[in-house]
Amino acid sequence: YTSLVREAKRGQSRLDGLLTGPGQPPLWVECKNVTMMEDDAACFPDAASERGQKHLRELMDIVAQGERAAMLYLVQRPDGRCFAPADFIDPEYARLFYDALSCGVEIYPYRALVDITGIDLGPLIPLRPAPQRN
Repeated sequence: YTSLVREAKRGQSRLDGLLTGPGQPPLWVECKNVTMMEDDAACFPDAASERGQKHLRELMDIVAQGERAAMLYLVQRPDGRCFAPADFIDPEYARLFYDALSCGVEIYPYRALVDITGIDLGPLIPLRPAPQRN
């Protein structure tokens, strides 16, 4: 990708970024900061998030239209062994998260490496598997 448009508008949403480049499908990206831990998992959201739900729906629509869509979760905690949507806070967000994952929205939970020189991207954190639905 050679170009980044920040705060790119699509439909009724404004997503954090749109990456484009020659020979590449457009890549729409939404970013979220993660500060909450539950058991061994870094979790998002830390409050019910209709806006977050709207973003997941928009990203699923983008994939259905043949473009790429991704969620980047920047985990601000060093102690999480995995990432999971906070189903105990916002069950609808969690349901949409796993629906988005299954339809092709790319999910990237990265650990932030923070020190006195700044912030950098650390390793990709594994996803907690989706709970079994009845």
